[in-house]
Amino acid sequence: EPRVSSATQLRGSVPLFWSQDASTTLNARPTIVCNRNDVTHVATAAHFSLVRARYDDPTVCLSLIRSQERRPRESALRGELAAALHYVNGALPADRERIACVHWDFERQMK
Repeated sequence: EPRVSSATQLRGSVPLFWSQDASTTLNARPTIVCNRNDVTHVATAAHFSLVRARYDDPTVCLSLIRSQERRPRESALRGELAAALHYVNGALPADRERIACVHWDFERQMK
């Protein structure tokens, strides 16, 4: 029996509670603030639950968040996303496939 496979790209924001302070005048790159009140990572779990309901397993997250910056901004989100996925994967039933995450610093690779 032939096997069929496909890939779907879903673009969007990082599924965490985070914000940027845009009140600073003339700051083209406002500071990114992670909201650490979501200790059970509800936003991340809900996002990937919807993705899995729509597209099924396997689920692979390709994170294009920068890993190295002179002044850390996006890199804070990278660590938060890794921690959130670790938590969400740990809470999945044993019979569910884990969500894979590939961190790829696009900016760094293009230099």
